Amino acid sequence: MAAKDYWGKGGLRRYIATRGLNAVLIERARDGRHGDPLEPLAEALQHGDSLILFPEGTRGGGPLPAPFKSGLYHLAQRFPAVELVPVYLENLHRSLPKGAMLPVPLICTVRFGAALPRRAGEDKEDFLMRAREAVVALA
Repeated sequence: MAAKDYWGKGGLRRYIATRGLNAVLIERARDGRHGDPLEPLAEALQHGDSLILFPEGTRGGGPLPAPFKSGLYHLAQRFPAVELVPVYLENLHRSLPKGAMLPVPLICTVRFGAALPRRAGEDKEDFLMRAREAVVALA
């Protein structure tokens, strides 16, 4: 998943996102002109694809993720059979800083957690907090 307003600009950036990373570009603008911003992600899930989501909605400048946006919750509700696996990417904020198109050659570590179980009746805020805490616990 990648932000269309950033990764969809220019030929090289779009090429890296769509051809190199096989990214699904999504509209972050909620101006009513573009419909449901989650639709391209839902389409990918309906086709059986796996997605890597950055539920903060943007690349942050620090080692820990910012609070999660609601898209993760809505996708989890819409696709309850999809397994949600928390992942922590150590050093990502330094190896691919905000505004950079290409990564800086630094060592990064990827840590995978146990799948996040669904909880009946859990509201959006609690779910998003629990999902973020699962990622932070891997830091």
